[in-house]
Amino acid sequence: MTYIPEGCNPQLKFEENIPTYPDLEEIVKQSTAHLPPEQQEFILKKVYPYACYWHQFQKPRINGKPYISHPVAVAQILAPFKLDVSSVAAAYLHDVHEDNEDKVSLDDIKNYFGTDIRNIVDGLTKIGKASARQRRDAVKAAVSEASVSLAASLQASLGINLFLGRSLAAPLTPAQLRERARQAKIDDKAASLTKLVTEMSKDIRVIIIKLADRLHNMRTLDGLRQDKQIRIAQETLNFFAPLATRLGMWPFKTELEDLCFFYLEPKQYAYLKEALAQERKRRYQGVSAALKAIKDALAEESIKAKVELRTKALYSVFAKMRRQHKTLGQIFDLDPISIVVDDKNTCYQVLRVIHQRFGFMQGKFRDYIANPKGNNYQALHTTIPGICSQPVEVQICTEDEEAENNLGVLNVFVSGRYNADIKSGEVNKLFRPLAPWLASLSHIKEGCKEDQDFLDVLCQDELSVGVVCLTPEGRSIELPQGSTPLDFAFKIHTHLGLRCTGAVVNDVEVSLTGYELRDNDVVLILAADKENPSRSWYSHCRTRQARSSISKWFFNHQTPEPNRSIGYKMICAELIRQGAAGAQTNAEIMRAIVKSLNFQSLDDLYIAVGSYRTPLASFVKCLKNYRENNPQKFENLDADPQRLRDVSLSIRIPQVPKARCFICRLCTPVFGDTIKAARDPKSKGYFIHREGCSALANSAEIREAEWISDIDPKLFMLRATILISALVCHGLSNSIISVFDNKNVLIYSYQFTNDYAKNVTNIRIEVGAASVDELEMLMDEIRSIDSVVTVDRA
Repeated sequence: MTYIPEGCNPQLKFEENIPTYPDLEEIVKQSTAHLPPEQQEFILKKVYPYACYWHQFQKPRINGKPYISHPVAVAQILAPFKLDVSSVAAAYLHDVHEDNEDKVSLDDIKNYFGTDIRNIVDGLTKIGKASARQRRDAVKAAVSEASVSLAASLQASLGINLFLGRSLAAPLTPAQLRERARQAKIDDKAASLTKLVTEMSKDIRVIIIKLADRLHNMRTLDGLRQDKQIRIAQETLNFFAPLATRLGMWPFKTELEDLCFFYLEPKQYAYLKEALAQERKRRYQGVSAALKAIKDALAEESIKAKVELRTKALYSVFAKMRRQHKTLGQIFDLDPISIVVDDKNTCYQVLRVIHQRFGFMQGKFRDYIANPKGNNYQALHTTIPGICSQPVEVQICTEDEEAENNLGVLNVFVSGRYNADIKSGEVNKLFRPLAPWLASLSHIKEGCKEDQDFLDVLCQDELSVGVVCLTPEGRSIELPQGSTPLDFAFKIHTHLGLRCTGAVVNDVEVSLTGYELRDNDVVLILAADKENPSRSWYSHCRTRQARSSISKWFFNHQTPEPNRSIGYKMICAELIRQGAAGAQTNAEIMRAIVKSLNFQSLDDLYIAVGSYRTPLASFVKCLKNYRENNPQKFENLDADPQRLRDVSLSIRIPQVPKARCFICRLCTPVFGDTIKAARDPKSKGYFIHREGCSALANSAEIREAEWISDIDPKLFMLRATILISALVCHGLSNSIISVFDNKNVLIYSYQFTNDYAKNVTNIRIEVGAASVDELEMLMDEIRSIDSVVTVDRA
């Protein structure tokens, strides 16, 4: 009987010269031994030869083996878990379309191997690999010449197809080209990972195969350059290992993490490996005694159980030490004792026996049977003081729970629960209780504007199997590591989060935003009748749900002005951090950023940032892109804007109508001062000086000037410099500054020196002043302060 997948064309024959690899063919036979004979023949006679043919045109792997050895290894990794024929076929074919886009289409895959296999291969295929490769090759060609002119001609020839689809008006330097290529790579990777997660939400087999693919790549990482090793290992540790953890795929999770640890921190890896071996040797006698004592105790109670030692993976030990700030000697579960029994009732019976015989350590008991972790991990955890004074962790579960704990989603295949007749789009229904979470991923994606935003949310919130807390009624609430009672409140209900005023954890009142929740914490939220969230909450929230609810409330419930004011301050502060202080006053820069973020006005941007609807990260990204393309716009941001402030509308030079006028920074005239105009040959305008300014002596052309009296001087607030001499006195600066604060006068700079030998303080203040009369009133108030001796204009 011949196996014919649904959707394929059985009449199609693939009759090409297929290369032969006897060693690999034997591995293929072993990897498909769990399949029925007709399906095994389908893999051996149709799928494997097809993959062999198309991969023969690729370069060998770094280790010198033919490329087909990689998909064969991926299928071999999956073999112990008895995946269905579509998954096995996709493991062999997962790179065929991606590496031969111009020759092998997804329709070809469907016609030869059916709809199900085609859909899995599509989910595993990276986005736009060919176009990304062309773009990077173009960049490399430009950079290798190290010529700006060549870069310009390259851009002219490729136009809008180069660099993220944006047409480039001005030539870029090689450094800028390299930065563009780097950003293109990042965006391609974000798009591909987002697609992978989206496809996983439809069919979990996609990510199972991808994790096997990544595991084999990590196993063969030693042949790559060190920078590539670090990049791939970091991506694996940040994304793929947490994903394996969330799906409960422990064999993949532990090996991926240990391999990442080896490449990312080789010295720490080598040291901890040796230290761990020594620590286990030191503990062996105590752990062995505890193991024997527990076996004897259960035998006396006539409880049938499998009792054995487990070994904690190297990276898990390292991560726990770092997360909990503990030494190796303070980690009690290096070799936990595992007890496996027939049913849940027996689990609690075993727990009672152990606590009665050996005691237990306070705060170390966790009931994950009643309150499973997010990846459906179920077991009882307790720590006993130890037979030889060394505490030992004990883990108790049933046989079914053990299989689920170790294999996660893979247990569906191993246990034979997978239904091969289920439709492709309904596969995830078999993977309860993960099915609702998988379905929710598409909704999370819809709420994120950028692929990178989605990945950030995924890694920070969804893939972080952190803590399981309880409501007073016993309801389990799962939250990421580092969550606060505020996150807990919003997880229960948005309305409760917006009304909360405090929290009680384990009968002790704690900080709503400062307490970090732990496993099995019982949390009671205190709430008011009305919603009244604080803006400070946003920075203390760990979960996306809480942050989103807070930002939505401030956007919908506050008038625009408070949000606009706070948004303006947040953007100004961020510009300082980015080394672009003052950019908010540059209309051209801000207009470009407003347009790129799709806002109608600058006020709309401030309101969106102030209400947290638009994250500052989006603003920073646009700022960096604009700065990269227009560096000249940022060159004079640090220059004093007062230096060439155009005050032509408030000053008249009778002999020179429509003359451009600028303020002298030496004498700093303000409205009402007697002034002179001195021609500046560089700007072809006139600098305005107070009468008697020393700079006038160096001017070749001096003319009379006057203030235009019908102009409101407040519209042309100018700076004035005040010089103060006073006796050294404690609190003098506070007294002087309060004079300006009480009048809402801006202070631009404040400098002082104390000469204790002469008992004199010299102060120089630059302030905003609308007129000379206002300035004189301020100076009179300062003169009235005790210990002030003289107050003059600079």
